[in-house]
Amino acid sequence: LLAVSALARPTDSAGAAAEVRKGGTLRYSLGADVDFVDSALAYFARSWPIGYATCAKLFNYPDAPGAAGTRLIPEVVDRTTRSKDQGTYTFELKQTFRFHTGAPVTAQSFVDAFNRDANPKQRSPATGFIQEIVGARAVIDGTATSISGVQALARHRLQIRLTRPVGDFIARLTLPFFCPVLPNTPIEP
Repeated sequence: LLAVSALARPTDSAGAAAEVRKGGTLRYSLGADVDFVDSALAYFARSWPIGYATCAKLFNYPDAPGAAGTRLIPEVVDRTTRSKDQGTYTFELKQTFRFHTGAPVTAQSFVDAFNRDANPKQRSPATGFIQEIVGARAVIDGTATSISGVQALARHRLQIRLTRPVGDFIARLTLPFFCPVLPNTPIEP
């Protein structure tokens, strides 16, 4: 029944396909509450679908059945280059992504997200996924305010330097923790 309803198209009273309404409010019913909707803090299985539905990440998995849904694809990233030692990633970002305010998503939007995740006041579970980034440990420990290994090289060029090669690094970037944030997004939940 769910599969059939997902494929159904709205129709008007004459049976013709009705135009799909844009905007509005999505109501999402759960048997239990989510832990957080803040991308830096949400970590329960009930919370992540909200992040996946509302956030464009550097990389993602396609919403496709079977093996096709397991293939990592760029989302905000247009091109990636990696150093020979596998320790530095440079991402050229697409220039078409925008926040709900209309503000552009830039490399700085991702730098701010990583720094927000690492800030000890935030107490984000994301810290377990960023420890191999140069300078992340210093921010997590409270001895620095920004991760030295995450830099906006240009408006749409992001660079992340690692302390060692990490085989699942690109897969980690699909997590909702790393959603871009608007400038001046507060640290406090």
